[in-house]
Amino acid sequence: SHRTHKEPNLSYQEVLTRNGNGSPKPMYAYADSFENDGGDGNREYYLASIFTHLHLQNQGSMSLAGMASSNAFVKDFLNKYGMKVHVFKHGKYKNAPNMFTERTYTREHKQNVQNVVDSIYQHSCDAIAATRNLKTFDGAIWSMIRNHGTFTAQHAQELGLVDYTTTLDPLIDLIQSNKDADDEKDSSGDEKEGLKSKWGKNTDFDKFEANESISLTKYASLLSKRKKMEEKKLQRQTKIKELSEKSTAFDFLSRSVGMGLVPDDHAKVGGSKEKIALMTLSGGINDPMALKTIAAIRKIKADKDIKCIVLRIDSPGGSAMSSETILQELKDAPQ
Repeated sequence: SHRTHKEPNLSYQEVLTRNGNGSPKPMYAYADSFENDGGDGNREYYLASIFTHLHLQNQGSMSLAGMASSNAFVKDFLNKYGMKVHVFKHGKYKNAPNMFTERTYTREHKQNVQNVVDSIYQHSCDAIAATRNLKTFDGAIWSMIRNHGTFTAQHAQELGLVDYTTTLDPLIDLIQSNKDADDEKDSSGDEKEGLKSKWGKNTDFDKFEANESISLTKYASLLSKRKKMEEKKLQRQTKIKELSEKSTAFDFLSRSVGMGLVPDDHAKVGGSKEKIALMTLSGGINDPMALKTIAAIRKIKADKDIKCIVLRIDSPGGSAMSSETILQELKDAPQ
């Protein structure tokens, strides 16, 4: 069911808007996995934890292995080439030049770094526990999670770190269902139950209102363009106001002229032939390839003229998780 989480771990007013009753709006998220390669698992889940409906692929995994910091020490390298660094510093805890003057951490330097890492990690844990409403999570439990290593999707759900485990991204079905409802097509209870059986029966189907999707990159670009257009509009209105105040004739003309554009009627495209989609995957299978492949498969799924998909793979191997993601998307194709 819909979960009302507490204060999220990013800027609350900027990331999450509230309903009239003060509770957060439903926000849906899906991930193939939260792996910890290069710390990505921590960073991605830290952001995902603010979502009220968090889905994880049932073959996925989660790794929250803590945080670390590394420092380079080049004193021996400099000595090898006869270079010396002269540093004047006040106090043992002024550690910025230590990379040039030390071979490893001094006690004070290590203490500084450890305090910073511990503080960031504690803030991350507290924020996740707050947004996921994990009231029983204390330092001992987080230590167990950190030392355990990788969790399966099912274990992550049992712990309350995610809400649902699914084989596919549920957002596509949710968006399509709302499109069908907007088009006054059949949106019966049986259809909804069929969708729920695919990605989880316990979430709030009716709370999802979106009928379009957009990438974060494109969304950011549109926001930037809209801001520029609003600035130009304000400049134009300011100029028109100045001229209107100087001339009643100009004021009359400016009020009489319409600035809206009349959209052209969409041409109806008729007649179609049955088609076969041929896809080729070349090279190592990784997350970027999986994302591109899934996007292509979804376009094929939406094209009713395509009756068959032929997938050719020329690859030495790669990520098992990325391969599983592509496989599940292919299985969902009606072709």
